[in-house]
Amino acid sequence: GLQPNFRLVVKIMETLKKNWIIILIILATFLLAILAILTGIKLRQLKPVAPTVPQATPRAEVEPTPNPACTLAFNIQPTPTPTPTPTPTPVPKCWNTCQTAADCPASLSCQTVSDIMRCINSECPTEEDCLCPTPTPTPTPTPTPTPTPTPTPTPGVTPSPTPQVEVPVTPQAATIWPTILIIFGGILLLGLGFVL
Repeated sequence: GLQPNFRLVVKIMETLKKNWIIILIILATFLLAILAILTGIKLRQLKPVAPTVPQATPRAEVEPTPNPACTLAFNIQPTPTPTPTPTPTPVPKCWNTCQTAADCPASLSCQTVSDIMRCINSECPTEEDCLCPTPTPTPTPTPTPTPTPTPTPTPGVTPSPTPQVEVPVTPQAATIWPTILIIFGGILLLGLGFVL
């Protein structure tokens, strides 16, 4: 009774010894398939993985509670109507007509110019703006510096600004079924190759 079972075990051991690499590849493929499926399922979850992660509410959803201590009140009162003020009599200025020296500002005097009494600057009585002309100084020549040669820069490579690289946004997968079908198709092809 023990002989046939022993031969069967020996035959299985010899087969495993000959094909251990293929068996290892099949096991690795199954492990990778399970890992890919679990990763795809985790990526499809819209909720946080850890239950202790606090749920953040957007600021737009938070409604502020009114604080009764902070209130703002407006009292609108009618604007007062302005009362008209009398216009003052103009004070004579330069080259205006005058009767006495009291009619002119302190810096001007009342004198006769071309048979008319006018407020004028006594230092320059013919000037209608009461500003005496100032003598213009003659410009003196200033020595010009002699030009000195400046070294020309040697041509070289000018650094150009590095362009800003935009980080692409990874699109969210719509479904996991194509991944599962590809994995099982690969396993079937591997099994078919093993049989042939």
